[in-house]
Amino acid sequence: MEPVRCLLVSARWCRMRCWTADCWGGRSFGLAFPHNYLAMFAAAAPLFLVSAACVTSFRLPPSAGPADAQRTPLKEIVAGLRQFVQNRAVLFSVAIYLLVFSGGSAIFANVSLHAQDVLGEQADTLGLQSFLRFGCKAAAGAALGWLLAAASPRATLFATTSILLTGIGWALTSTGWWFMLTFGLLGAGELFGVYFMNYVTTASAKSFVRINTAYMSVLSAAVGFSSIAFGAISDSYGRKASFCVAASLLGLALLLIARLLPADPSPRETETVLGESSCPPN
Repeated sequence: MEPVRCLLVSARWCRMRCWTADCWGGRSFGLAFPHNYLAMFAAAAPLFLVSAACVTSFRLPPSAGPADAQRTPLKEIVAGLRQFVQNRAVLFSVAIYLLVFSGGSAIFANVSLHAQDVLGEQADTLGLQSFLRFGCKAAAGAALGWLLAAASPRATLFATTSILLTGIGWALTSTGWWFMLTFGLLGAGELFGVYFMNYVTTASAKSFVRINTAYMSVLSAAVGFSSIAFGAISDSYGRKASFCVAASLLGLALLLIARLLPADPSPRETETVLGESSCPPN
């Protein structure tokens, strides 16, 4: 029995140490606040410069078709808006995206503040929150990429939205340091933005991909009102009430994904010129 007892003691010690701030700590090479954050941002700055340098090498391919002298910016806007509204897969996926964005991402500030209520005012968990959030996001990226290749674009929408809903459920029911797993789940589920964008581009004809993704980005600004609403709900009824509302939005999103979005949203006809289409002959 002695080896079993040693194993149990070791497991208990690891559980206690790995879920305390003493282990993960908020320390950065011995630097104190705010120099630890300054060092982190300074280390990340060269990566942004490399990304900017790579972007400068991008070149847009020339237009495949002849220029239309009668096409005006207003006509292009009207044609783009018309096809955006008429393409049910694109329109519904963007609407569901806003629901998921509201329920799974706009709630994050409330979840972060709630950590103080669960763990106490003295628990400094911001560093651990970021570690779990982005670490789990990186790990989930490989699995979700495989799911996209093996299944369908809609499968990744189910997966990411379900992970977010699980994260909100964990926030509602967990206690102690186990609450911190919420940030890992929400971080992994935050990849919904990548896969909703992929769904929209897949559902769009080639000549309308840029327009539809632009509308998706513009409409995302409306999610800011969700954060205001969650703050008002939290002030009036408590943070857990805002979690319940977020969970309801994510549950509704899952239902709409199942009912409204096709597994393969590829357009059936090929758009050749903005505002025109060529259907295969019957």
